[in-house]
Formats: sequence, C-alpha cells, structure tokens
Amino acid sequence: MSAIYDFYGKNVTEAIENARQELGVEHEQLDIDIVTTGSAGIFGFAKKDAHIRVVVKQQPKEDVHDPYGVSDIFADSLDTDKTNEKSREKKPAASPRAKSDSVTQPVVSAAKDQIAEKELQAAEVELLEKELVEIVRLMGFTAAVTTTVSGRNIEFVLQSSEHEAELTGEEGRVLDSLQYLLRKIAGRKVDGSVRLNLDVGDYRARRLAEMKVLATELAEQVRQDGKTQAIPALSPAERREIHILLQGDDEIRSRSVGDGIFKKVLIYKPGSGRRGRRSPRNRKSA
Repeated sequence: MSAIYDFYGKNVTEAIENARQELGVEHEQLDIDIVTTGSAGIFGFAKKDAHIRVVVKQQPKEDVHDPYGVSDIFADSLDTDKTNEKSREKKPAASPRAKSDSVTQPVVSAAKDQIAEKELQAAEVELLEKELVEIVRLMGFTAAVTTTVSGRNIEFVLQSSEHEAELTGEEGRVLDSLQYLLRKIAGRKVDGSVRLNLDVGDYRARRLAEMKVLATELAEQVRQDGKTQAIPALSPAERREIHILLQGDDEIRSRSVGDGIFKKVLIYKPGSGRRGRRSPRNRKSA
C-alpha cells in the first residue's frame, strides 16, 4: 500500500506546492485529498491552515485520462528556440514479422477512435459540475457555474463577483490548481479522454491579453537595447500564444526555460550574448 502524507499551507495551492517540493514530484504524480481548505480567521486570529492528504502515484507512460499531460506535451513542442528546425526522421523499414500484426492493428485503432469520438453524456457532465461546486463550497466560497460542451470538450466558467480574486489567485495559480483537480476527477470518473477547461469569469482572456501586451513591450525594449527580457510563470497555453505572437519578428527570438508546468519565456536578440575569446597565451605559436 502506498504511503500517505499530510501537508499544510495557508491555502490549498500552497499545501499542494509544499507537497510537491517535499516529495520531489510533479503535480501529476500526486493523488490529492483535501481535508480542510483553511480559514483566514477574524482580524488575523483563529487562523486555520489548509490540510491535504496525498499519495504518490506512479504515472503511466501514456495516460489518456490526463488532459494536462497532453497540453504539456503539446506545449513542449513550442518550448524550443524558434530558429531551430528539426529534420524529419526517417521511418525504419518494417521487418517481415510486422506483417503478422497488421491484421489486428486497424481494429485496435478503430476502437480507440470510437471511444474518443463518443460525446460526453449528460450524466457525466452533471457529475463533474457537482464536483466543481463541492470543491468551491469546501473552499468557503459560492459561485454560479456555466457549462459549455462540444464533443469531448467541456468548459466550466465560475461566476462570482465577490470571490473572483480568491478563486483565481495570484497569476491564476488557484484557478490552475482547481482546473488540475477537476481534470484528475474527470480522468477517474468519465470514460474516455476529456479536454476540460476551467475559467473564472473572463479571467483567462484578460490575462492572456495582458501577457501579449507585455510581450510586445518587452520585445520592443529588446530590439532597442539588446538586453534579454523575461515573462515569468506562464502556463503551457500562455507560452504557446506568446511564441506565436513573436514568431513573425525576424529580430526577436523567444524560448521557454524552467522546470515543471509553469515556465518563464525569454525574449532576446539572436547572437546578442558575448562570444568567448581565446586567451593569447592559449594560442599555439606558428
């Protein structure tokens, strides 16, 4: 049986981050149970920390129930320097024995496609919506939920004028944590893969617009003084949009650096760094 660990923090997000740092794993490898969401108390008194209980899980190599992993894989394809072009790899010639497997392969692929194309059932959508409302309630907040479903895509939008700041958190970290938890629930309780997104009002659209303005301003600054600039803590979707925004500029390059899901985007001029010079004493005499 896997070991169970308890972690605490000022809020659920901090508790999850403490667990990730202490255990040295990513969020995807944690099975999280929220015991208490914590309380700010009254006038700073009677504060209660958030309490979570986690189990470290061994992630499978391919988890079709984890849309977050799919997003990260997609984002990684854009996290390299825009100037680097990958050569297309040649496929190895099929061995004679591979022909014997060709009979069953189309059947397996067809079965997977059939599951992937199956639309979400109303009961599945309702279940996820109830889970979201319950999580928000455990956090001590109330919010209306607007649901949009298209095929295997589902979007939940929380509407709460009183608690929007608390539900989004600094740089959207609380919102991203809620989205992550809801995706894990969908992976367990819904058959087939689900692409699930969560928003609070129009927060994500507003933040992305702000990040694009910032990226444009930093790119202009780099163009003028040649000094590298950085935008910190961007999600895979945000990094993708920033790279697309800057890819048409021949004078500017961008690339993502860092570990984990949230990475910074560097904006720089190609070849702007100092080139190393060989010391005269290291040169060979003619």
